[in-house]
Amino acid sequence: MKGNIIQYNFLRMDNEDFYDLDYAIVLEDRGNELTILPFNNKFTKDSISSFCLGKIDGFMEIRNEGFIENPGQYVHFEKMIDVNKNDVHLVYKQDLDGNLLKDVNGDFIPVTLSDSQNEMISVKYELYEEGEAKTPLGVIFKADKSFKLDYNSISSKELLELGNTKFDRYREFNFDDEKVLLFFIDGKRYSIIMRKGHTFTREERNSALAVHFNIA
Repeated sequence: MKGNIIQYNFLRMDNEDFYDLDYAIVLEDRGNELTILPFNNKFTKDSISSFCLGKIDGFMEIRNEGFIENPGQYVHFEKMIDVNKNDVHLVYKQDLDGNLLKDVNGDFIPVTLSDSQNEMISVKYELYEEGEAKTPLGVIFKADKSFKLDYNSISSKELLELGNTKFDRYREFNFDDEKVLLFFIDGKRYSIIMRKGHTFTREERNSALAVHFNIA
């Protein structure tokens, strides 16, 4: 069931924080028990614990105007929980009229994440387990492995001075092939750009960056 979209009655936990998190992704299937990752369509600033997964193919939401396919779904690692498999209900693909779709055998089609979405969750979950970065260099080192630092966006001197300084605030803006990182340190604003390039492991990418900037 890993990667499947399910429904779960979070209200049974008597916790208002879960009120609108009716849907979740199966993160791990251990037989009778599942680890599920809640998501909803409410905008959340990208961070290690929450980020935008994008549109989930075939997943329809009911709104006043009918069935809609929302382009932005946000997961919440800090709200993932373990539940009994018998307490969840599979979600099946629908069209814009709300009709359930069937495969060539006439069976309903479960809603599942794409390979790229599963990979995104795997990478982000690893970062979440390691903990939230608190410095510019920490954010850079924890960024998706396919993004490399644009060396022209920050000087060696500035990176060495600011890299391990704890920031007051941090914002991240993601585009197709570009990631813009904004840091606020002692009332000043700094920006760093990362660009998508060849796929490395994070260790290889970070090692090359450390050598380039002579970071011990």
